[in-house]
Amino acid sequence: QVHGSYVTSIKYDTVNRTIQIYFDDTTTTSLYDVLAETFTYNSSGFLTSVKQADTGGNDQNSDNTYSVTINRGTDNTINYIAEVSKDGSVYDSIFYNYQAVSGGTNITTVNHYYEGIGLSGNDTSIYSFTSNYNLTRWQDPGYETNTDYVLNTNGTIKSYVDTSPNETITANYMYASGLPDGKADAFTQALLGKDYYLPDMIDQDPFIYVYNAYSGYDYFNIPFTDAYHISAANLQVTDIGNPIITESASWMYQLNAQNNVTQVVYSNSFNGMETIKIKY
Repeated sequence: QVHGSYVTSIKYDTVNRTIQIYFDDTTTTSLYDVLAETFTYNSSGFLTSVKQADTGGNDQNSDNTYSVTINRGTDNTINYIAEVSKDGSVYDSIFYNYQAVSGGTNITTVNHYYEGIGLSGNDTSIYSFTSNYNLTRWQDPGYETNTDYVLNTNGTIKSYVDTSPNETITANYMYASGLPDGKADAFTQALLGKDYYLPDMIDQDPFIYVYNAYSGYDYFNIPFTDAYHISAANLQVTDIGNPIITESASWMYQLNAQNNVTQVVYSNSFNGMETIKIKY
């Protein structure tokens, strides 16, 4: 059963260092009908801004629904990320602090939420990465939540356990597609820039990631172009005073002669099946 579909086209501009994503009206000859998002990068290949167009009409030059500015230091680490809504009524900012530790890096972020003229709330997160930029822990002190990740030897996620005062979530991931591993997830890295692995970078693009794979328990997002071709996952939620919830998901792939993914069929036990086709 098909609940909905859309086609997107991608335009690369190496002179202006931008990538634009368009909604493609397949009834026209143009691939670039309605501008959806514009990603801009600096000369070092780091993402510096994202603008989402108002796709409610057919005017690809219409005002932005939101704009994101990523302010960086001279070493390209992030100072802050600022997101402003179309009418300016909502303004979120995420401030970054990097700390080198044995075996990797800890990054502390503080997210400020503004509505109107005042601060409506804030939230702190602490991320721990290996020297290869693999996430091993995510802490949210305000919600007393910790998520610990177990990695395979190649850096892919094997499992995670998320604990909070009243709930525990566990998930396991399998890589049994039988397909050859890729060298890198080239599309994700191209689109999100050199620090593509940061959760706040991943959140900038809704088109290539599987969101809400587990009723919203998306503590680890899997891009369709993942180089290691994840095949299955399962999740269990244990909530005090409530029945245990179990969910599962699977991924099936088609490749071209160059081993590039041309189709992914993603299905889960909560909200059905989704198919994405990729043309090069």
